[in-house]
Amino acid sequence: MFQQIFARVGPELEDWSRAAAKTDPGGGAEFVLKVAEFYVPKLQRLNIDLTKVAIEDIAAELARREAEGVT
Repeated sequence: MFQQIFARVGPELEDWSRAAAKTDPGGGAEFVLKVAEFYVPKLQRLNIDLTKVAIEDIAAELARREAEGVT
C-alpha cells in the first residue's frame, strides 16, 4: 500500500527533500532516509562460525553462487 502511495507522490519527493534541506539540511537528509526505508530493505548482520561448517559445504555453496552469478 505504501509503495502505491509513494509511487503517486514520487515526483514530489525530491522537491520536498530539497525544500526541507534548504532550511534544515539534517531534516532533509532524515526525510530522505525515512522515505528510503519503504523502498530499500535494511540489511541485517549475520554471524556465522565457519569452523563449524565443513569445507566441502563452503566450496559447494561458493560454486553454486558462482554458477548463478551471485556475488
